Amino acid sequence: MNKIERLDRIRQILQADRISSVALLADVLSVSQMTIRRDILALAQEGRVRVVNGVIFDSDSISRHGAGADYDLGEAEGEKTDEKQQIGKHAASLVEPGEIVFIDAGSTTENIVRYIPPSTPLTVICCSLNTILRVRHFSDARVLITGGLYHSSSMMFESPEAVELIGRYRATKAFISASGVRDDLGVTCSNQFEVGVKQSFLKSSLRRILVVDASKFGQVHTNWFANLSDFDTVITDKTLDPEYRELIRKQSIDVQIV
Repeated sequence: MNKIERLDRIRQILQADRISSVALLADVLSVSQMTIRRDILALAQEGRVRVVNGVIFDSDSISRHGAGADYDLGEAEGEKTDEKQQIGKHAASLVEPGEIVFIDAGSTTENIVRYIPPSTPLTVICCSLNTILRVRHFSDARVLITGGLYHSSSMMFESPEAVELIGRYRATKAFISASGVRDDLGVTCSNQFEVGVKQSFLKSSLRRILVVDASKFGQVHTNWFANLSDFDTVITDKTLDPEYRELIRKQSIDVQIV
């Protein structure tokens, strides 16, 4: 498929689905994310698409459906690191058919959904647009969306009603992301609006799994939402400091290094 054919195919996908992402388009067209970014930039310069925080909109659909005319070309979605992809792939391998899973917002958690076979029968409860864009292609999944106010910085939806909704359900596994992990100051995130959803996921799940790349260890961010001991499993990458690896194991937490 040459570039002209690829651009036409991207327009067709966006006209059909209204929105997409770099990662999804790269998967569908079997090209690299960098190639898709170049294609999207070319389409955006022609006014054919608009992008905000990694979400790609067809310009004609925006006009037809009233999504707003004030979208600007946002920064292209960042490359997924090898570490996040490996963490996501490993976490996806833990999902069994028939399970009920909570999927937190975040780039690592999006990779979990990316690697779950789309024919897997399961129930997914999610709180972010990037996850929704992926699970909508699942053929045998029951999908629950928390809803609420949309935060473009994290592609997350949140509201008191969302927290209440999560509390009415139970899951076999919750996959939780974080911005910082320390033994003394706990597990933290960057935004206060994330806290309620994360804590509700933790309270309502049988197995609580923290998915973070090794760079998050030793970091602290503004908003505390859990202690490290609140998790049953930590999935991270092989660059994790041996001191933290031993610290996690001493707390009887299953640490899985990928």
